[in-house]
Amino acid sequence: MKLGLAASKHAAKGLGAGLQDVPLLSHATYRREEILAALQYGSLELGKNVQHREGVAWCPATSTDAFFVTLNKDDRKHSATTMYKDYAISPELFHWESQNATSPGSSTGRRYLDKDSHGSKILIFIRGTADDATGLTVPYTCLGQVDYVQHVGERPIAITWKLHRSMPADVYATAAAVAQ
Repeated sequence: MKLGLAASKHAAKGLGAGLQDVPLLSHATYRREEILAALQYGSLELGKNVQHREGVAWCPATSTDAFFVTLNKDDRKHSATTMYKDYAISPELFHWESQNATSPGSSTGRRYLDKDSHGSKILIFIRGTADDATGLTVPYTCLGQVDYVQHVGERPIAITWKLHRSMPADVYATAAAVAQ
């Protein structure tokens, strides 16, 4: 009985339907390179750098969009056009803004808004700031898979997502604080 309980507890921390084979867990922290390698976007092999800088990575091998969100953006490092308003609405809901070039009618926008008919998945990864007090890059916390709730606007599209697994209290507190 304990084995079954442990296995189901581990499964609840996994990424869910369609991503069971991806070696990432919700609520765990990872470097961008680790996330992209797990989603088969790139590799951690020596000499094979993962080239990715934008806030979204489309990973065709796993049919997954990985959203990389820095909640407290430094206006010295981000242009006015990339100061997206991303924040927790509740422990289960997350407000996210697409890149400025994305409209609801674009292929990317349609993939976000109707991911089920496209057979794609969306994962959100967040961090409070890009760098810590010592200047080291801060890893991301995996919030896991999300489902579309609603959207408004375009270029960027403001989308409300429902998380499959509620945020831990400390992560929620950080992610909700930026909304104020």
